Amino acid sequence: MFFLSNGNQRVLQLEAYGQDVTLIDSLVVYADYTFSAEKPYMIRHYIASAPEATVTIEKGARFYMHKDASAVFYGPVKALGTTDEPIEFSGDRLDDYVAGIPYLYVPGQWAGIYLYRTIWLLTGIGKTCAFCPPSTACSATASHTPNVPR
Repeated sequence: MFFLSNGNQRVLQLEAYGQDVTLIDSLVVYADYTFSAEKPYMIRHYIASAPEATVTIEKGARFYMHKDASAVFYGPVKALGTTDEPIEFSGDRLDDYVAGIPYLYVPGQWAGIYLYRTIWLLTGIGKTCAFCPPSTACSATASHTPNVPR
């Protein structure tokens, strides 16, 4: 980058890096779903699953979680990672917190992974819903926001 300051031409070399990711703002899955290892996932707010949805995470899958993002699973999770190809959840900050200390080692970057065992009672309108606060009758459709930790 070239710029002019006080009549002097200056050169500023910029360095940037990045990678192709699958960007997910907020996702709730109500049917079986597979997260592949094809390319990393960048989660901005949350990923969540209903009790009837089995989530499969392929070996080598990577998840970069934005500040305060969470993964909330109310149904079964099949994590297929291996020692050679682990499943990785980490923060989305890949730079250093301070010189020589990467954000990877700084706690509290994202909200966490939550695994729940839930009973989903389907009683029509006013059903009890695993995605709503406890003791709350739910009349929403399948597109409402789950009760995710923040």
